[in-house]
Amino acid sequence: DFQNLHDGLFSIMESLAEMSEDHLLAKMSRMQPFDQRLLKSCICMLSMEVVPHDAFRTSMQ
Repeated sequence: DFQNLHDGLFSIMESLAEMSEDHLLAKMSRMQPFDQRLLKSCICMLSMEVVPHDAFRTSMQ
């Protein structure tokens, strides 16, 4: 159900927005690559600048 998916993503976004950049990068470094890509695309989709793009690029390599 798309609405449930959207609500789930939104709650993820809200919790991400409250995290510090260091905390977020540490969390991402423990994620599977698929989850990292999913998280990155969620942030892009909702066009929230949660962390600087450079930080993303370095953590994604």
